[in-house]
Amino acid sequence: MNILVIHPGSLGDIILSLPALHALRQAYPRARLELIGRRSILELLNGRFYADRIISIDRGDVSSCLTGQAALSDPLACTLRDSNFVINWLDGEKGEVSQNLRRIGVKRVIASRPISQKTDQKHRTEIFLEALASLGISTPLNRPKLFPTMEDKRLGEEALIRQGTKVSSRPILVVA
Repeated sequence: MNILVIHPGSLGDIILSLPALHALRQAYPRARLELIGRRSILELLNGRFYADRIISIDRGDVSSCLTGQAALSDPLACTLRDSNFVINWLDGEKGEVSQNLRRIGVKRVIASRPISQKTDQKHRTEIFLEALASLGISTPLNRPKLFPTMEDKRLGEEALIRQGTKVSSRPILVVA
């Protein structure tokens, strides 16, 4: 199973979407999860539970697919079409991107605009979670979780040592 999520948000929006991405990963643990968005930000999720692959939204072929200018034979159009479903957090159900995804043959588009929705009633994290309701995924509102790699931990320890902080044998990075 392949799932693709289009997430154009900045760092704060990515963090607020982590409970939804976590719920998606738990609902489909064997799925290949790919994220399209700002590469510099999504790199924080790549290979760390949330994403098996990231694709930069700034690439020309991505832009062509999302704006409807790509040929149906374009490699990325084929990748999108081969996804079991695409979660589009860029625009709504009737938005241009959703229409273009359907035009190139994406079987199922789940569209929501959690980033642009303004509400005093709900936390934005809840809005990201609600976007998954049509998949039958419902979860309580949980704090975002990070899954640092061993390399992340090593680099963190090195940074602390360079700053003169004593590093003990106990875990130095607590994320929950």
